Amino acid sequence: MRRILAVWVALLWLAAPALAAPKDDTLVIAFKTENPTMDPHTESSQISNAINRWVIQTLMHRTPQGKLVPLLVKKHKWVDNKTLELEIKEGIKFSNGEELDAKAVKYSLERIHDPKIKSRQKERFRVVGKKNAVQVLGKYKVRVNLAFPDAGFLNRLGNVGGIVPPKYYSSKDPIYLASHPVGSAPYLLKKWVRASASSAWASTTSGAAPSPTSGCAWRWPTPSTGRPSRARW
Repeated sequence: MRRILAVWVALLWLAAPALAAPKDDTLVIAFKTENPTMDPHTESSQISNAINRWVIQTLMHRTPQGKLVPLLVKKHKWVDNKTLELEIKEGIKFSNGEELDAKAVKYSLERIHDPKIKSRQKERFRVVGKKNAVQVLGKYKVRVNLAFPDAGFLNRLGNVGGIVPPKYYSSKDPIYLASHPVGSAPYLLKKWVRASASSAWASTTSGAAPSPTSGCAWRWPTPSTGRPSRARW
């Protein structure tokens, strides 16, 4: 614990004076590297998982205590060792106004296998790589038919496989989506300049709990100086 604290103190010291306290209640977090993309389905790295979830939510969530709990899911049931049924929470909307329902879940899990986006998560979701692996049973209910028993599948739904609005993501180019994400989490991405800055503010359309801050600022080293530059969410 002392070693972790020492690393964070050193990181904050190196960032000064760039890490001056914000004038509002913006939360400032320092990272050692920049997120390569804001598309929740193309990357599978820790940095992407950590940053993307500020905008895009997953079906499950792991608490700081390590407990796996439902996030977008109301309840789930294993029908057998290869069949999982998920009931999605009602009333959740994406920040662009689209409704988060069973069709959005099916689209999101199937999008990972779309060859156009060249997802690095395909191997992690190969258990649902076959056609019609995800079935819509009702407006807020889906059935996931696994190709083989996979004890870690539910846990995986808490790390990757973020749920996105189908109409928006199916109408945009993958390159555009890499820096213009839309999700149901408490924050909106407003601006992102590579190796410079990004910005997001609390969303009022999310079904998640309200954000405790008006925004979040990320900072990472710039190629020219090696010191963190400001990035605001």
